[in-house]
Amino acid sequence: MKELTYYEIARDIIKGCKMGTSHLMWFTRYFVWDCFFCPVFQLLGLVENVEKIIEENPGELKVVSLGFGRTGTFSVARALERLGYPTLHTQELYRHFDIMKMWMDEVVEPSIQAKKILKGSPNWDIITSAGFTSTGDFPSNLYFEELMERYPDAKFILTTKGAGRSHDWYRSWLGMTQAALQSVYVSERYVQQMRMYGKYFRWLIANVNQDPDFLTKPFPIHDNQDRDRVIQSYEEHNRLVRVKVPPHRLLEYNLKDGW
Repeated sequence: MKELTYYEIARDIIKGCKMGTSHLMWFTRYFVWDCFFCPVFQLLGLVENVEKIIEENPGELKVVSLGFGRTGTFSVARALERLGYPTLHTQELYRHFDIMKMWMDEVVEPSIQAKKILKGSPNWDIITSAGFTSTGDFPSNLYFEELMERYPDAKFILTTKGAGRSHDWYRSWLGMTQAALQSVYVSERYVQQMRMYGKYFRWLIANVNQDPDFLTKPFPIHDNQDRDRVIQSYEEHNRLVRVKVPPHRLLEYNLKDGW
């Protein structure tokens, strides 16, 4: 692996700072809505009750983006929304408390308690009943085989960094986990959503590193990742998607290909 130049190091630092700032601003905006305004509006009948929506309109997924995070999944999510497919990207998880709680109850907490990387039984109806017809990034991309069977008409998109760029993807992944977890390290003791977010990242990093120790390691955990294992996990996921998803249901896409 080639050594990084000072320019590349500076570029990664700037990207990390920008990413961390945007995540903090985004989270603050929706935290205020979810924790203060939304409960009041629900009491006044101005926002529909989630359980009622699930009962009346389970819906189904039409498009599932299967790429690992940091391969352009957020851009694809925005494009899908412009095409008429409301998309639940991983960055939206902590805006939707009921969906995040489902992942915690069905997948994350059981894994932490068992000290094993478990996939659990996600309730997809909670996602589709919230109006989403598409998902992108983690954690739903790890369930592509289950989703293929559950939604036989769904199409799948695999985003990658491109051939020979696994190390570039790893650097981007490492920068993202560092930026995303900084706010967790500071506030997870005091804010319930951030505790959930921190546990979710434990499960996610354990999955990508294929190392259950991350489920219980004390924070910080982002800088203890195994580069070779992470890259192997990324490449193996892409390989399995190509092998198991029928060609007529799969589009492999790189953002550099343009729209």
